[in-house]
Amino acid sequence: MTEKHGTKVPAGVNASWVPLIVVVLTQIQASFAVNALTVSMAGITEDLNTAATSVGTAITAGTFAMAAFILLGAKVGARFGTRRVFQIAVVIHGLAMLGVAVSQSPAVLFIAQASSGAVIALIAPALTVFIATNYEDDQQAKSVGLLAAAIPAAGVLALLIAGTFATTIGWRWSFILMVGLAAVNFALSFTLKKVPPQPGLTIDWVGAGVAAGSIILLSFGFSGLAAWGVWVATPQAPFSIAGVSPAPLLIILGLMGGQFFFIWLRKRARLGKTRIFDMRVLLTSSERAVTACMATMLFVGTAANFLIPLYIQVVQGRSSIETSFSIIPYTLSIFLASTFIAYLYGKFSPSVLATAGFIVVAGALTLLAFTVRGSGARGLLLQV
Repeated sequence: MTEKHGTKVPAGVNASWVPLIVVVLTQIQASFAVNALTVSMAGITEDLNTAATSVGTAITAGTFAMAAFILLGAKVGARFGTRRVFQIAVVIHGLAMLGVAVSQSPAVLFIAQASSGAVIALIAPALTVFIATNYEDDQQAKSVGLLAAAIPAAGVLALLIAGTFATTIGWRWSFILMVGLAAVNFALSFTLKKVPPQPGLTIDWVGAGVAAGSIILLSFGFSGLAAWGVWVATPQAPFSIAGVSPAPLLIILGLMGGQFFFIWLRKRARLGKTRIFDMRVLLTSSERAVTACMATMLFVGTAANFLIPLYIQVVQGRSSIETSFSIIPYTLSIFLASTFIAYLYGKFSPSVLATAGFIVVAGALTLLAFTVRGSGARGLLLQV
C-alpha cells in the first residue's frame, strides 16, 4: 500500500495521470515562448522595425534570467509552498506572454521575455516536485520521460502554430494563445497535491544574488563579444570605457563574482549555515563529469535551436511557415528520443546511452557545419 493524495493506494494500482497532464501543459507553456519567438523572427523584425539580433537578445535574455534564478527557484518553492509559488509563477508567465503580444518596441520585448525566463526558474523545479509527490516507481520514470518530451513537443507545436499565425493572422496571436494556456494551467493547478511549505527553511539570499549577478554578467559578456567587440568597442556597443568594449569587462566582473560565490559557499559551509548550492554534489569526478555533460548538452541544444531558424529565415530568406516545417524533423527527433529513452534503461546503462547520444550529435553537427553556406543551402540542413 502506498499513500497518494491523502488516501491509501493499493500496490500495483496506478495513480491518476491528471497531475502529469498539468505538468506537461505547463512545460509546454514555458517552452513555447522561445520557439515561437524564433519562428516569428522575420515578422517581429519587420513589425518592430528592429534587427534580428534584437530578437536574439530577447531570446537570450529569457535564457539568462532562467539560468540566473534557477538555484533560487527550488528554495523559494520549498520555503513558501511549491503549489502556491507555482501558481503565482504561472500567472506572471502569462502576463509576460501578454507583454510580448502587445510589445511595440524591442525594449518591451526584452523585458517581457526576461520576466518570462525568471519565473520559469520557479516553475521548472516545481514540475519535478509534483512528479515526485504524485508518482512512484515505473510511473515516476515514465512521467519524467514525458516531462522531458514535453519540451520538444512544445517546439513542434510552436513551429506549426507560430509559423501559421506569423504568415496569416500575425505573430502576436501565438503569445495571446499562451495567455489562454496560462489561465487553463492556473485553473488546473488546484487539482495538484499540496506540498507543505517549510517555514523554517533559511534561504541564502546573498549567495543567490551573487550567483544570479555573475551568470547575467557572464552571459551578456560572452553574447556581446561579436557585436560589441572583443576588446575595442564597436559602434554597436551600448557603452565603452576609454574605448574598451563592455563585453570583456562584463566577463571579468562575472568571473570575479563567480569566484566570490564559491568563497561565500565555503565560508557558510564552515559555519554550518544554509547555502544556496551544496558543493558536495560536485564532490566526485563522476558527478563533475555529469554536470559538464549536461552543460554541454544544453549549450549545444540552445545554440542549434536559435541558429538554424536564424539561418533559414535571414540567409535563405524563407518564410515563417517554411522555417517551421524545416525545423520539425530536428524537434521531432528530440521528442521521440525523450519519449522512448526510459524504455532503454533496462537494456543499456546510462553511460552507454549518453555516449551514443553525444556521438550522434557530434556527427550531425559536423555534417551541419559542412552543409550551411551563405546562400541556397537546403537538403541536408533540414534533416539534421
